Amino acid sequence: MEKKEGFISLFLKGILIGIANMIAGISGGTIAFITGIYEPMVKSLANLTKKFGSNFLYLIKIFLGVAVGFLGASRLLDLAFSHILLEMICLFSGILLGGMYNDKNEYITIYKTGKKKTYIIAFLIAFLAIILLTIVNQILITSEIGEDIQRNNERWTDVSIWQMLTLFFAIAFGATAMIFPGISGSLCFMVFGIYYPVLNAMSDITVFSKYQDPVFVLDILKIMIPLIIGGALSLIFISKPISRAFERHRDICMYLIFGFLTASIISMFILNFHDIELQFKWWHLLSGLFLFLPFGFFSSRFLHLAQLKLQKRREEKKAHKEEQDIIENNEEVQNQ
Repeated sequence: MEKKEGFISLFLKGILIGIANMIAGISGGTIAFITGIYEPMVKSLANLTKKFGSNFLYLIKIFLGVAVGFLGASRLLDLAFSHILLEMICLFSGILLGGMYNDKNEYITIYKTGKKKTYIIAFLIAFLAIILLTIVNQILITSEIGEDIQRNNERWTDVSIWQMLTLFFAIAFGATAMIFPGISGSLCFMVFGIYYPVLNAMSDITVFSKYQDPVFVLDILKIMIPLIIGGALSLIFISKPISRAFERHRDICMYLIFGFLTASIISMFILNFHDIELQFKWWHLLSGLFLFLPFGFFSSRFLHLAQLKLQKRREEKKAHKEEQDIIENNEEVQNQ
């Protein structure tokens, strides 16, 4: 896939990736895959030292959006978790379902022409891995609910070296999850017990009145530095093997991703079940199923069709230019 998208398109997709990574059960890599920038993003990361300028410019457009998504999502998610959590989960479920529908022809073609048993096994391994990780995580969360009712307001102060190391390794796993569709970065944060401290730290960054307190600034720096370094190193080192896997075994990778995507929908509901139960009203369910879920599905379809149309125009323009060049060359030969 060619890397010719404009700044606004890549920036907006980056925002969606950033938001997705803050929602339990959904992966930023999933959104990257659905919006069609996953493979070029992985290839740019894998070949960052080669053609550094073009690859860096391509990636910076995406990751600026990711940063805005992270920071913006922290405040938006505070509101969403409190008021329309079920609707938001239905929205992202619709986006995932739309993404799978967009690639249905490729899945069908691969299945009909390849090793059917291998693809089924790949799907089941990916599906069961996410479900098992989700169930273990939910057991840990459930055991803490009674002890820490205010856990969603948890903030780290006087951040220790141990907490910084925990952040570094957690973001290393989380960034790997972000780049691989289906594995939720926020789920990894929950496993390490840093989800709410990180979410609240992201939210606090935008509260400029707190910057008058030097202790607050130091704590934010202690949180952000290991997150940035750990995430950057993880993305650079994990991108090469993933890029090679896609080049050599694209068919199996596609079915692994299919399993991850399917499990992600279930995972979102399981991980957020307690909060859904607390704020449940029938109108939440109805608006989620009949408004937010269809909106997510058709938005995903619209983006996909718009991208195909744009790609077709570019191919036609390229073909027309090549045709014109051939005509001009022939005319020059005849004149000579």
